[in-house]
Amino acid sequence: MKAALWSAHRWLGLISCVGVVLWGLSGALHPVLSRVQPRAAAMQPPQPIIDTTNAAPLATLLAAAKVERIGALSLADVAGRAAWRVDARAGTSTRYFALDDGSELADADRTRALALARHYVGRADTPVLAVTQLRRFDDDYRPGNRILPVWRIDFAEASGLRAYVDTEQGRLVSLTDDRRARLSRLFRIGHNFEPLAGWPWLQRTLLSLLLVFATLSALIGLWFWWALRHNAPRRLARRPLARWHRRLAWPLALVMLAFSLTGLLHLWVGAVQDEMPALQAPLNLPTRMLGAVPAGRFTRLALVPGGDTAQWLGQAADGPHAVKTKAAATRHATHGGSVTAPHLLRFALDSGLLLDHRVDMLAFAQVAAATGITETTLRGGTWVTRFDDEYGFRFKRLPVIRVLGEDARFYAEPMSGVVVRVNDTDALESRLFALAHTWRWSPAWKEVIDWAKAGVSLVIVALGLVGVLLFLRLPRLRRHSRPTPSRTAIAGSPAV
Repeated sequence: MKAALWSAHRWLGLISCVGVVLWGLSGALHPVLSRVQPRAAAMQPPQPIIDTTNAAPLATLLAAAKVERIGALSLADVAGRAAWRVDARAGTSTRYFALDDGSELADADRTRALALARHYVGRADTPVLAVTQLRRFDDDYRPGNRILPVWRIDFAEASGLRAYVDTEQGRLVSLTDDRRARLSRLFRIGHNFEPLAGWPWLQRTLLSLLLVFATLSALIGLWFWWALRHNAPRRLARRPLARWHRRLAWPLALVMLAFSLTGLLHLWVGAVQDEMPALQAPLNLPTRMLGAVPAGRFTRLALVPGGDTAQWLGQAADGPHAVKTKAAATRHATHGGSVTAPHLLRFALDSGLLLDHRVDMLAFAQVAAATGITETTLRGGTWVTRFDDEYGFRFKRLPVIRVLGEDARFYAEPMSGVVVRVNDTDALESRLFALAHTWRWSPAWKEVIDWAKAGVSLVIVALGLVGVLLFLRLPRLRRHSRPTPSRTAIAGSPAV
């Protein structure tokens, strides 16, 4: 039995060492990646104040422009001019119409994208090499960014700085440069085996087998470490590599188990999540149903899905529900990766009159419309302004409203109607992954934890390579030794 376990430990360890080395080296890149990430000069979108009191009749100007149905509609600032941003339906070109006279603004979405990029990057005068709209993911703008379409703005800098912005919500989706992109590619090759991405089942199967082999090898190694602990000093007195392999074995085997098991869970739960269709409350409103526009001064105003019909959602620039000062918003936005909780108001579609500030009720309606769940079964409705273990950075959108269902939690972005569904399995996997794999224990100790994790990853790589050396040296040691019955038992035992 011991001989069979020992043989399994050696061979499983040898095979899984390929994954251990690649995962350990790429995992050690994590703190480097976070430190070479280009820093945004601004964390919040620009907050132009737009007065809609004297706006041209919206329904009339859209009908004149032959816009029969509305898929998205919001206020926007285009080179200092207030305008309506209109998407007739998904996949069509975005059009802009001046707020005052209804004239169509040419090339406005590109102009707005460039202004947003300069705002976030802080490059007001830097020349631009290219402004390109993306409607699909590519090698630089990965599917993990989730948001499409976006505009890519390449700045004329030696670093190859480029920003990806979403003009619908005025947000910065991604910011990178050549160095960050190269390191990210290395990380994906080592950690996710990206060259196999074209064959996802082969990729997942290979990753899963290596993770299972590493788990079994670690478990067997721990058993041998305990079973042979009494004679270890005498047995390994003249074998320094084996001695160090044993010394490092038990603490690193526990870490390796945590990494492997949470990585395996993340791999398959993530695969299920990726295959789930995107959820969004639809907005497909006939233009003729538009009534009066809410009158006042707004920093944001959009037509949003609201259950059976649409409604206006806005952020006032004046009064008790006005946006916070820019300084306060900036302080809040840069603390712990959070954003400012907005003070949004709901307005009636037909009259434009104020309804209330119950955005939680709007979120209930959006979740019901996106999922088909009965609205009366939903509860909760609280703002989430920072990513956490359950609603992680991979979901990209903030702020959102957390809605509780009977068997799942939903996170709705009111301004877009996008809904994320998280069940108990997803939540458990996210928390385990955060605690045992990425070590997100405390934001205050993030830098220390990142470097400690990188160091542990490298030591695990060293442990695996020492195991390979012991594997290669063992036949030679047996060949040059004359085993006695007691020494035969030792030769057939692991170096732990």
